[in-house]
Amino acid sequence: AIVTAASGCGVFAGQCIATLMGSVDWRWPFLVIAVPSAITAGLIWWFAEEPVRGGQEDGVETLSLYQNAGYRYAPGLSARHLRALMHNKTNMLVILQAFPGNIPWGVIIVYIHDFLVQDLGLSRRSALGAITTLAAAAFAGILTGGFIGERLYGGDSKCIALFGGVCNIARALPF
Repeated sequence: AIVTAASGCGVFAGQCIATLMGSVDWRWPFLVIAVPSAITAGLIWWFAEEPVRGGQEDGVETLSLYQNAGYRYAPGLSARHLRALMHNKTNMLVILQAFPGNIPWGVIIVYIHDFLVQDLGLSRRSALGAITTLAAAAFAGILTGGFIGERLYGGDSKCIALFGGVCNIARALPF
């Protein structure tokens, strides 16, 4: 939830910078985004600690015995793994439902500002206000859903499925 919310914040910040600085010169937003991103990447490279791979997987006891023996967990990805993933009905359902959903969200993220300004005639300030409202709602929904989903995980699988279904229905109403 935190990673997805941070990604959404980045998209929102990029739209704001492009709107505000792009009106001066189209090159400025690229520079304004690139320099802090490069500095942040360097700081992460030098100071961030890599999380233990597989640290939250089932069988933590086995994993800790494996690591205490001096071995490192190294997940493998082979053709056999890919075949197993593609034959899993749950994975196929997730993939099939995700692709059509990505198209409208991609269009909304990329073109909503132009649509609001060019087609609806909103001022740039009003368009940014609308985008801010959309981004804030998405941010709150991602964090709330992530934390509630984590609480429900491991319990009755029907509860998490019901929660996901209710959230998908509820989010369509205000949109």
